[in-house]
Amino acid sequence: MIPALHHSPVGLPLRHFLIVALGLGAVLGASARTVELTVLHTTDLHGHIWPTEDYDGRADVGGFLRCAARIEALRAEHPNTLLIDCGDTFQGSPESYVTGGSLLIDGLNVLRYDAWVIGNHEFDWGVPALRRLYEQAEIPVLAGNVYFRSPEQSWLPSLRPYVLRDVEGVRVAIIGLTTPGIPRWSRPHLLEGAMFQRSVPALQAIMPRVKADRADIVIVALHQGYKHFGDDFANEIQSIARSFPEIDVLIGGHTHTPVEDLRIGEVLYTQAGYHGIWLGRVDLVYDTVRKHVTDKKAVLEVMDARVPYHAGLLERWRKELNRAEKVLNEVIGDLPERLDPAPDGLGMSSMQQTITRAIAEGTGAELVLHGSLNNRPVPAGPLRYRAVWDIVPYENTIGIASLTPQEIRIILEENFSRSLSPHSLGPYGFRFTVARGEGDRPRIGELRDAEGQTLHARKRYRVAMNSYVLASGGERYVETRRLVEQPSARLEMLDVDTRSLVADWIRRQYPVRRKSEPVAPVVVDEAAEAQP
Repeated sequence: MIPALHHSPVGLPLRHFLIVALGLGAVLGASARTVELTVLHTTDLHGHIWPTEDYDGRADVGGFLRCAARIEALRAEHPNTLLIDCGDTFQGSPESYVTGGSLLIDGLNVLRYDAWVIGNHEFDWGVPALRRLYEQAEIPVLAGNVYFRSPEQSWLPSLRPYVLRDVEGVRVAIIGLTTPGIPRWSRPHLLEGAMFQRSVPALQAIMPRVKADRADIVIVALHQGYKHFGDDFANEIQSIARSFPEIDVLIGGHTHTPVEDLRIGEVLYTQAGYHGIWLGRVDLVYDTVRKHVTDKKAVLEVMDARVPYHAGLLERWRKELNRAEKVLNEVIGDLPERLDPAPDGLGMSSMQQTITRAIAEGTGAELVLHGSLNNRPVPAGPLRYRAVWDIVPYENTIGIASLTPQEIRIILEENFSRSLSPHSLGPYGFRFTVARGEGDRPRIGELRDAEGQTLHARKRYRVAMNSYVLASGGERYVETRRLVEQPSARLEMLDVDTRSLVADWIRRQYPVRRKSEPVAPVVVDEAAEAQP
């Protein structure tokens, strides 16, 4: 008896069907194609055009001119290259300040960045300056979690949540998110109605649009950083990766931390440090038949002296850089002794007293609360304008609040609840004692003025602080912000930045002199020296 044949769906014997299927598989396998893609990224350049020093003291590293040269070299080797900057781009260096930030934006244009994500320090110079630089940018500016109550209020009308790029037929979506913590650092007058959404809700609205656009690869570029101990109000990397495992790559910034290749589940996270000291690179392989990324890896390249400057940009910017050099090399004063930022038990130092005196004289405030801001001492002798950035590295403005002694005491207790550092608030114009109570809680003693008189309990004193502290200092000064925003405090934000006040005070107090001319040394205010 002849056994019955097993048939395929089209009526062929099974052995013939298997032969046909194997043949088709071979044809399909032969037609399978992979596309290789390179993503280069920078972050937290902070205006550093020239090389600088890293936080560990390593000199002659970083700077945009080196990053630019390496970017062009890698593009020549890898045609399928995308380029992203993750924010805090132009604020932070003397050269960028005196050229209005325009050189860094011009650099992004010349190098044809595919996306620029707005960072929190982009708001430091105010809305008019940011709008001018935004309009100068010829590249997509991304921040999918920035919004306004109505389109009419928007002063960033063409801000985008994402951009699509086609790489050999592969559709790549680059989504941009800034940090939602900006209102905790910037006062409302710097934001002019801009509002900031948390990352996961913002992506819940954006991702369906990206999927509808048939994106093959999804990259999220953020001005946020990975926090080892978990997310916080400003950095939500872990929540994003857990909520959206379909994201292929997260590229971060903000925390000034170099992270080469970190995996959060299947999501690759990387971050290119700060000041152009590292150039980030991500290599992806996309399978066009299987329709997903089959390989991904990230590296950080150090931009040290082995990397040349970008000759084209150096020549293009020569006049502006020469002009900036002339301004920054002006000797504005002659310091009789070194300015030391290390705080004493009350948060005071010679550098802190220089800053607070300048604020008091420049604003008419009765009392000042301010830190020395920096860890680097400034040596005695001729002081060039560029060295003022070593005293005041940020573009904070000053506000004056009318506060009672009890309200000042609450602010001081909040300040001394953390270990003292150059960023802690120190006094000017008054003195007090600090003791430690139950649970090591700080207890502030009686407040006395410069003459030793007790501050009147029912009188309100004009107290000056900087805009960063008045915005809560990234939640370090939550109680301070609550107090100054009470109607009774009559908070007044002044249109003057701390650095300008300090530079003008040094010009007046320590003018450039002949060697034979005597000069008074910088000393800590004796009226505020009392220790616990």
